[in-house]
Amino acid sequence: MMNEDGTLYIFAGRPWKSGLNAGGLQHLIEVEENLGMLTHDLTVSYRKSGKYILTPTGEERLGDTNVVVSPSLERDGITWDWFPEHFTFGSGLIYHSTTAGPEFKILVKGSELGFEKYLLAHPDADLSQIKLEQVHQRTNGWVEWEQRWVPGTCPLENVKVHITWMSFQHPLPPFAYNRLRDVIENEADTPGDYSTSMFSEVRAWSGNLIHQRVGTPSPY
Repeated sequence: MMNEDGTLYIFAGRPWKSGLNAGGLQHLIEVEENLGMLTHDLTVSYRKSGKYILTPTGEERLGDTNVVVSPSLERDGITWDWFPEHFTFGSGLIYHSTTAGPEFKILVKGSELGFEKYLLAHPDADLSQIKLEQVHQRTNGWVEWEQRWVPGTCPLENVKVHITWMSFQHPLPPFAYNRLRDVIENEADTPGDYSTSMFSEVRAWSGNLIHQRVGTPSPY
């Protein structure tokens, strides 16, 4: 049975400077620096709706999820409410990324029609007087995405969000929590003994983000 005092910690970004993959960061936490013990029981699942454990007779809810959201995330408008109601965090340590962007359409200014449809409806229109404007489409997907941000903080542009979350068997002492924030969010050095398999492949980013209608983010 899972410890009742397990806690989910959510951090902004991932340790880009060190290049540690999830296994490497776990090695730092549990072996190199002995910061705490992650939850490794695959029958345990942390969710937005609570903590669950899989039993021979089905799932059992253990109570609410104890969660600590980094101030760095909250500063960017990502709070506990940012995650959808049925979001599942699983257990252990996960790097997570989601990409979204607004969709736009070009309309004839002062109308709800695109250029071609406007000409069909107004064949005698003076083309020199027609002005076009770019309008943000508030699709259902965008409304859902926008509602997950603190009002006024949702960026009206392509945005990529990187998050690291991990569940521990027991709450972390302040020194351990602050050390993890430094490693994950502040690119602190991570000296220690690591194998090459504990590092992520270095990839150059083109600067272009995937444009998609948002829904539930996809962990990787």
